[in-house]
This record gives sequence, structure tokens and C-alpha cells, in this order.
Amino acid sequence: MKILNLRFENINSLAGEWKIDFTDPAFDDGIFILHGPTGAGKTTILDAICLALYGKTSRQSSFNKTQNEVMTKGSASCFAQAEFESGGKRYRAFWEHKKSKTGNSFQASCTRRLYQIGEEEVVLAEKTGELNEKLAAVTGMDFDQFTSAALLPQGKFDAFLNAEKKQRSEILEKISRTRIYSDIGAAVHERKGKEDASLVSLKDKISEIKVLSESEKADLLERKQHGQVLLNEKKSELEKIEKQLKLYDERSKILRDIAALDKKKEALQKTAENEKERFSYLEQAKKAVSIADTVMRFDRARTEKERLESEIQEIKTNVDTAKRNHAGLLPEREGAARERETAEKELTESEPRIKRARELDVLITETRKNMNNNVEKINALIKDNDALNKDFNALAEKNIRLKENAAALKAQAEALKNEIAENRKKQEAVLEAVAALSAFSSTSSFDDNRRRLRDGEPCPLCGSPEHPFCNDEAGLHEKQEKLRNLNQENAGLKRAITEAERALEEAEARCSRLEAELSGFEARQAANRSTAEANDRLVAGLQGEAAACEKQAAVLAKERGELVSAADIDGVEQHLRLRRDSATTSLEKIDKKLSEYASYAENFTKLLQEKETDLESLLVVFDENRKGVEVDFVSQGFDSRETWEHFNWGMEKITEIERVKIGLEADLKNLEEQKAKLSGDLREIPTFSG
Repeated sequence: MKILNLRFENINSLAGEWKIDFTDPAFDDGIFILHGPTGAGKTTILDAICLALYGKTSRQSSFNKTQNEVMTKGSASCFAQAEFESGGKRYRAFWEHKKSKTGNSFQASCTRRLYQIGEEEVVLAEKTGELNEKLAAVTGMDFDQFTSAALLPQGKFDAFLNAEKKQRSEILEKISRTRIYSDIGAAVHERKGKEDASLVSLKDKISEIKVLSESEKADLLERKQHGQVLLNEKKSELEKIEKQLKLYDERSKILRDIAALDKKKEALQKTAENEKERFSYLEQAKKAVSIADTVMRFDRARTEKERLESEIQEIKTNVDTAKRNHAGLLPEREGAARERETAEKELTESEPRIKRARELDVLITETRKNMNNNVEKINALIKDNDALNKDFNALAEKNIRLKENAAALKAQAEALKNEIAENRKKQEAVLEAVAALSAFSSTSSFDDNRRRLRDGEPCPLCGSPEHPFCNDEAGLHEKQEKLRNLNQENAGLKRAITEAERALEEAEARCSRLEAELSGFEARQAANRSTAEANDRLVAGLQGEAAACEKQAAVLAKERGELVSAADIDGVEQHLRLRRDSATTSLEKIDKKLSEYASYAENFTKLLQEKETDLESLLVVFDENRKGVEVDFVSQGFDSRETWEHFNWGMEKITEIERVKIGLEADLKNLEEQKAKLSGDLREIPTFSG
């Protein structure tokens, strides 16, 4: 078996399609290596060979919906194909596995085929079991034998090199599957032991054999010689018989070969008989081929003529369609033109009314704005008057309270004044008494003054000419006590007067403030009353203005309604403009279509003239080719186009039929020659009689 070429796609790390041609001159030496870094794809090439031949690898023995470790990641399919030569014949083995349509899993099974390549490519097997048997028969090896004899599984060679002698033996047995020879050796060793035991037993038996006498021995020798003579005779007879059998076998083989040749000849003759009709038409077919170019030129001219006639008819149809479309659009254009004219007229007539309506809308808005302003002012004034009235009432109540407080303060001040006056009188009397007692005690000592008193002379203390207590100690002490009491009373009156004066001052100040506040309240009340009256007059005026504004707004609204009834003037104007613009756009589109149809009609008319001119020229060529075909048909013996087509096999078929004819003739001749040779060989074999 010799691998000729290898093609594979998306196997392991080698994405895409790859091809190796082992018939290339670079491989002529017969020895080459696969080398490269880890992951370069060396093992992938070996896997591709195994996949193409046996549909599995040393690492993966089956493929299904969930198992495919050899397909390159990210790809949807993979295949391997190997062409090889075995037994002088050429074969092609193919393997393929794809993902499902969804891409989420693989197909349930792989596609495998085995072809025989010759003059025709024949499928030898497609089913897995049949294919494996056929491949083993063709190559002489199944998968295990192929991987043992041709491929060293990855990882086993390094282990083999580094192993001990015993381990290398075990590895070789696993790689080459030669364990059976070890088993045979063990069996031989066991058998040898048994045979050795048998030998010992036989020797023991020989030792027990009785030795013959001379007469017995001579008798046995005579019998032996007689047996030898008989044996030689039988050997001679056997040699003669064997020689006869050999000659018989040779004759039988030659006779079988002659019969096989006769059978082949019969088959070839039958084939020749079947092909006789085709062979007889070869000359007629050659004549048909000789005028094929003329017929082809005629056919091309006829096809071109029919094409031009079809194009001319189509162009005429297009011209008529363009003219019909153009005529059909004219009424539509008139309607669009009238619509645009009407819309333009309505817009032109409506513009002054719309302009005046906008002016009236402005006036109405301003009038209503003024009216609303007046109403707002009226409401504000009414609100102010309400506030003024409320303030006025509050001031009146407060004024009453202030007047009451002022009267009370005035009464309190009058009481304080009376109290101060009474206290001042009391103080004056006390001061006089204190002065009298103080004058009496103003000398160096009271005793000295008392001794100086004389009846009839006034007392320096009290001025009395009588001095009844001049010599009275008790009276003196009483006066001193009285003076102290008077001084205390004087101090109390002084404090009372001071407090009363301060309270009077505060009361008078508060009374002044109340009077000033009362004066301000009265002025504020007068101002509020004046403001309220002025506000009432403004309200009356503003109400009149508001009524006038409302009346004017009603008049303006009536006039505006007579001009444009719609509230949305912009919408009315926009509607009119859109109607005019829409009519204008429609008219422009129709004009554009009319122009296009007119242009189409003109262009198609020009094209029609060109095509008709081409047709006139082509008709001349067509007639010439038609006449040429008629002449050739007559000259080559064809009575009709159908007859010519019947014999127009083509050079490839004619060549094939001639090749078959020559091959049959050569095969028949070769068979005759082989049969003659075998017949000669048969005659040379001698005939033995019994």
C-alpha cells in the first residue's frame, strides 16, 4: 500500500483546507520527516490519514452528536481524503463530519466512502461495516494492524527510548501487539518441559526393552530389505502418478483458461453485436459533426433574430405604454391645474380678510386686556377700601380705649398732685418742728444751753420765754426722741413726695403720648376716609371704562367673525397654503411624469429604429446561414434537421465509440492469440496411458 496524496480540512490545529501530494518529486527519495514545534500539526497529518482510511484515530474511536474532538474550534465541518495504491490499483478513501443546522451539536453519524479510481470512478462501499471489510481486503490491514505496522502512536516512542530492557519489551508488545509471541514462547517452554518428561519416560521404557537375537535380527533385516524393495517400487509408481497428475493439472488449467477465453470472447462478441448499430453510424455521425459549425452559426443567427424580434416587440409595447400613460395623465394634469388655480385664488382673496382679522384679534386682545386691567384695578381698590374700613373700625375702637386710658391717667395724675401737696404741707410742719429742735441742739451741748436759759428770755431752740423743763432731764430726752421721729417722718415724706412726683411725671408723659397717639389716630382716620372716598370715585370711573371696553370688544369680535369664522386664523391660512402647495406639487409631479413618458417614448422610438436596422442586417446573415445549412444537409445526405440532430453525437462521443470499437477488435484479436498459444501448449503436453 502506498499513499499518493492527502487532502483534509479543519482537522485539529490546522484550520482551512490542506493538501499533500506524495507523488511530488520532492518525495522521490522515499524518506522524509514531519517536523515542527508542538502544535504545528504533525500529529494532525497522521490523524487525517487514519480518518480518511478508517474513520477514527488512536485518540478518538467514534463520532456522534456530542463527540468530535478533531474538528477545529469555530468551524462547521471537517473532512479527510486519501488516495492510495494497493495491488496495482488506485483507490480513494473519504471521511466527513459536520455540525447540525443549528450549530449546537454534530450530525449523528459521519460520511464515509471508498472509491476505486480507473477509467471510471466506482463506489466500492459506503456502509461502515462493509467499508471496513472492503478496506481491509484492499490494503491487507485493519485499523489496529495499520497503526501497529505504519504508525507509532504519539507518546509511545519517548517511553520506549527511556525504558529499561524489560519495559521496552512490554512497550514493543503493546505497540506491535506481539504479545502472542511471548505467549507462544511460554507455551513452547511448557511443551519442552512436558516433552523432556516424556523423553525420560521413553528412555526408561527403552531400558526395559529386550535385545533381539542374531537370528531374529537377521530375519528382521531380511524383512526390512524386502520392505525397502517394495517401498522403492511404490515410490517409482508414485513418481509416475505424480508426473501424470502434474501433466493432468497442466492440461486442466490450459483447458480452463481456453474455456475462460472462449467465455470472454463470447462476451466481447456480444458487446460488439450490441454496438454494431452504433459502429455502423459512425460515418454518418462524422458527417453530422463536419457541418455542426454551419448549423451552430445558423442557430446563433436564428436565436439573435428571435431575440431582436422579441426586443423590437417589447420596445413597441413600451412606446405604446408610454404614449398611453402620457395621454392618460393629461386630464389629471388639467384637474391639478384647476385645483391649484382655485386654491391660489382662494388664498389671494382670503389674505386681506386674514390680515384684517389678525389686526382685530390684536385690538380685541388689547381691549380685553384693558378691561381686565380695569377689573383688576377695581378689585384692588375694593380690596383697599375693605382694608381701610377695617383699619378705620380698628382705629375707632382703639381711639375709644386710648381716650379711656387718657382719662384714667389724668385722674391718676390729679390724685398724685393732691397727694404731693398734702405731703408737702406735712413736710413743712415737720421741717418747722425739726428746725426748732435743731436750733435748740445746735450749741456745743444741750446741757450748756439749758443752763443758760433764763426765765423771761426766749429759748434759742423753740423761742418760748418759758422754760419749764429747763431743769427737767426727762423733758429733754423726750424732745430729742421727738426730733429723731420728726427727722424719720420728714425722710418718709420726702421719699413719698419723690415717688409721687416720679409717678406723676410718668403719668403726665403717658398722658402726653396718648394724646399724641389720639391725634395721629384721628388724622389717620381722616386720611382713610378721604382715600376710601377717592377709591369709590376711581371704582365708578373704572367700571365705566370696563363697560366701554367690553362693548368695544363685542363690536370688534362681531366684525372679526364676519371676516373669518374660524378661531385659528393661522390654521385657516396654513390650510389654504397647504392646499395651494399640494396642488402645485401634484401638478409638478404630473408634469415630471409627462416629461418622463415623452422622453421614454422618444428614446424607445430611437431604440426601435436602431433595432429594426440591426434586424434588417441580421436577416441577410440569417438567410445566408439558412441556405448554407440546406446545402450542407443535402451534400451530407441529411433529409431534415431532425435526422441531422439524431446523428449529431459530437466528437467526444464519436471518439469514445471509436475507442470502444478499436478496443473490442484489439481484445478479440488478443483473445484469439492467447487461445492459439494455449492450444499449442496443450498439444505439447504428452499423453500417458494407464
